[in-house]
Amino acid sequence: MLTGAGRVRKAGAVATSLFEANDRPTAIGRVSTAIIDGEAVLYHEAARTVHRLNAVASSVWLLSDGETSVNDMATELSELFAVDADVLGSAIDESLKLLADAGLLAGHEKPLPDFIESIDDYASDDSRIIPRPGDP
Repeated sequence: MLTGAGRVRKAGAVATSLFEANDRPTAIGRVSTAIIDGEAVLYHEAARTVHRLNAVASSVWLLSDGETSVNDMATELSELFAVDADVLGSAIDESLKLLADAGLLAGHEKPLPDFIESIDDYASDDSRIIPRPGDP
């Protein structure tokens, strides 16, 4: 079977444009996650952004632990959603691309918006520092 980039892979293996089947995506730190009715809501503290994920993207996010390969994600999610792993390949690919584009995966971080003066909102003991509002 050929991937979009022309690489040959075994049937049943999942490969994405950003990640190979054996890659192990890793979520960045300092992102708070809440699961509500099977969907994740993420708060990226440094960028001060909120992301709402559907069930598949939520599962991909939770499996982006640096230990689970893209192929293993397909296997686990096919069992969870009772769908063939090959069918889930495009949904996993899209989810990883969206997470990477949002700067939520290690190696794909995005620069912070100009209006954020500093990402160092934590003291040395890892307690949260409440930033002051900007001057008018």
